[in-house]
Amino acid sequence: MGRQHPDKSLENALHRIVKQRTLAALSMKNVAFVLEHQDDALDDLTEYLHACRMEFDRPPTRSEIIGGDFIEYRFGSWRKALLAIGVKSEWALNARPRKLEETKLYLDEYAAQKQLHQQEKQQKKENNKRKDAERRKQAAKAGGSK
Repeated sequence: MGRQHPDKSLENALHRIVKQRTLAALSMKNVAFVLEHQDDALDDLTEYLHACRMEFDRPPTRSEIIGGDFIEYRFGSWRKALLAIGVKSEWALNARPRKLEETKLYLDEYAAQKQLHQQEKQQKKENNKRKDAERRKQAAKAGGSK
């Protein structure tokens, strides 16, 4: 079996890092949603879900919105949540969830996390350059004072 090209290996590592960051960020957003809306009435959650429907111009799937799992839990099923916003029964029954990695929610968060990762990496490089310059300066001072 041949070795993977170094650039491809770095690309895969970057993808794994950004994917992990993305999943963690979405998890934190979902937890924040639950904490913020844990005492909401079903009518309040229905309003939120209706707003999501308007944003998508179609009924959303559970994986496409922040709080989807919580809403499903509160209504007893995703089908019941969709029925609450006026989705026809047959559509709600046949709706298939999208894979998280294929949703706009995930892709937008992935792009944001990739940019943050690159900014942090650049900042770290700049900090290391400053530290190295300071060390060289200190070494020159120490060597010149003899």
